[in-house]
Amino acid sequence: MISRAIVVWVLLVIGTILISVQIGLKAEALDDDLHAVHRKHEAERDRIRVLRASYAYLTASDQLQPLAERHLALEPVRGDQMVVLGDLPERAPVPVARGREPGSAAPRTAEAPPQRQPRSPKGSTNNPPWLKAKQGPVLQPVGLPSQKRSSL
Repeated sequence: MISRAIVVWVLLVIGTILISVQIGLKAEALDDDLHAVHRKHEAERDRIRVLRASYAYLTASDQLQPLAERHLALEPVRGDQMVVLGDLPERAPVPVARGREPGSAAPRTAEAPPQRQPRSPKGSTNNPPWLKAKQGPVLQPVGLPSQKRSSL
């Protein structure tokens, strides 16, 4: 008859074989997953390369120049378009959120800065020379909706 020691050793060998096969199958599954991740990574890299090439093509000056000429109608800057910094209108006040702060009795409001007349050379209007052909003032003062607009 077969001794008990031989049966135990045979069972241990069979158990070891089953465990090693199971570990091998898990390793192959993980390897397949790793290859799938690498394939996705390469596909994304290729997609990024294509997008960068498309962007470079679309932003090339030979592509943008005809579009700019057709849609923007830009002209070179002329000397009479320059103005002195003092001729620019004052900034509009920054709007403040309406509502009550905790512990305050009334909502806060923004105070408008005093309006200042732009300086202009004697005998000229506030409009730049290239806009003089238009009737009436072209440049309108901008204010907040809560302010009254002055008519020029």
